Amino acid sequence: MSKILSQDEVNALIKDIHVDKDPEKANEKKNVNLYDFKHPDRISKDQLRVLKTIHTNFAKTFGTFLSTKLRSTVDLNVLSVDQLTYSEFTITMASPSCIYVIYSAVGDGSFVIEFAPELVFYIIDRLLGGRGEIIDEVREITIIEENVLKKIVQQAIIQLNDSWQQIASLEPRMASFETNPQFVQIAPASEPSVVISFSVKIQNFNSLITLCFPYFVLEPIMAQLSIQSWISNKQKELRPEDMKIMEDKVMNTTVEMCARLSTNSIKLGDIMSLSEGDVLVFDKSINDKFEILLAGKTKFYGKPGIVGKKVAVKITDIKKKPEVKAHGRK
Repeated sequence: MSKILSQDEVNALIKDIHVDKDPEKANEKKNVNLYDFKHPDRISKDQLRVLKTIHTNFAKTFGTFLSTKLRSTVDLNVLSVDQLTYSEFTITMASPSCIYVIYSAVGDGSFVIEFAPELVFYIIDRLLGGRGEIIDEVREITIIEENVLKKIVQQAIIQLNDSWQQIASLEPRMASFETNPQFVQIAPASEPSVVISFSVKIQNFNSLITLCFPYFVLEPIMAQLSIQSWISNKQKELRPEDMKIMEDKVMNTTVEMCARLSTNSIKLGDIMSLSEGDVLVFDKSINDKFEILLAGKTKFYGKPGIVGKKVAVKITDIKKKPEVKAHGRK
């Protein structure tokens, strides 16, 4: 026979039960967090900050390179760092576009660099001597234009790898070039991806460069994408053996050295008509100092002579750097 509770026992049970009449407070206590299965956040905010720092450094170096090549000031800045599925990224790409698939040894996968079509035509026009006219025509680039742009992309890959060195070496290499986003299937449609957008400003012209890293490419180095790891890598001192390797590389670096005997110019037709016995007259005498150039820049001065049976130049002076005078206000 079941035991029947007394009134005192029933009152004690009711007393221990707490009912919150305010439904909003009840929800707060449950600490329910919404989770979107279509957009899983596998990368923390700290890791996104480190990724932004890495690519800010890349934007500075690559922007400087573009400024030199295009003979114009280029402002390259990180516009955003977002988490999207790979299918959402491909939807944002223009068609036709200029898409480079880059293989990375990290994660044994590939990532994407996309140049906006109008930026590509602007760069090509500048590289071929034009003023950088903005072309609104929507078309695929030709094979010649692709080869011209390829050198720019190769430099971007090198500088991107340099920017990643404090975390890991991506060991990137160009895998393929595509103009249709539908042919760029480097990851499943639902694969989470990191999309980094760069704003490019050249005079009054604005455009975009976009990077897309599928999650599985970055997964092996995710633990290193933390603020603590970044700071420790920045503060890490070079070991003596590392210094020795760097010194050996510098000391074994070859530099072209030549002596400039004359600043005279001669027509190509005259050079082609030269024959044995012809005499070339220079604008310097044997007693004048000749410029000695290292990598195309004048560093020394010297005099010509002979050592054994070889023609030589003796260094007599070192080119002094011009003094910078400080001008104060009167």
